[in-house]
Amino acid sequence: MQQPLNTFEHFQHPAFAADGWHKNGLNMQHVFDRAALPENLLQPLAQSTLNANDYNQVILIASAGKTLWRAIHDHSNEYEKDSLASSDHPVDEFSQQQFNQYMSKHATDADYKIIYPKHQPPFFHLNLQSFGELAGWHHSSPFKVGINSDAGSWFAYRLLVLANSSFEPSTPVHTTSPCKTCIEKPCVSICPAKALTKQGDYDWQSCFAYRKQTDSLCRDRCLARMACPIAKQHQYSEQQIQYHYNLSRKHLR
Repeated sequence: MQQPLNTFEHFQHPAFAADGWHKNGLNMQHVFDRAALPENLLQPLAQSTLNANDYNQVILIASAGKTLWRAIHDHSNEYEKDSLASSDHPVDEFSQQQFNQYMSKHATDADYKIIYPKHQPPFFHLNLQSFGELAGWHHSSPFKVGINSDAGSWFAYRLLVLANSSFEPSTPVHTTSPCKTCIEKPCVSICPAKALTKQGDYDWQSCFAYRKQTDSLCRDRCLARMACPIAKQHQYSEQQIQYHYNLSRKHLR
């Protein structure tokens, strides 16, 4: 299979990029100095049982575009007996597996804990979007999914890791929100729940109620997100969109 071009180089940490790690779709990495993080991001870690102060770095990893889903599919085909083939959380498990393999190869002496995904204990609130904003990846969109000019809204946070590691801390990427120059805002006009406004207001109760309806057009997708014209070439496949939105619908209040 021909490897896709690496179109997200400036979102990558040099240590991961040098290993060609982006080919697995986990193509956004940012290493934070834990001591330099704002108090509001450290507080949930301090309130947990993780002993966050015992670690010197926090590593944030995300995936942009279609490559991750293809990599999971290829992996499952290659290893038919692998747990990913029948997993309820193939994205989470693949991401963790890839990170563990990387660390065992390149940071053998580093002690670390993967603290997100949240379906694994300990369960506590983490504001991943704020970490993304600090990295320079994340701007708010009317449909409340992070967005940037390179990936559009087609990126997502996959791992947050506490580590005693010696990676060079990342430099934040400087980007601007594409929503600021979007005049028509097709995401707002197409939303069947009328839950969005051009001013950025979001009626989550209307959104959630509509998604839970049997005949909802947004049961397994978000029409507002799909209407966004930014980086349309990186939009997830139909299968991946359905997987994520069917999974999220199970947790709607």
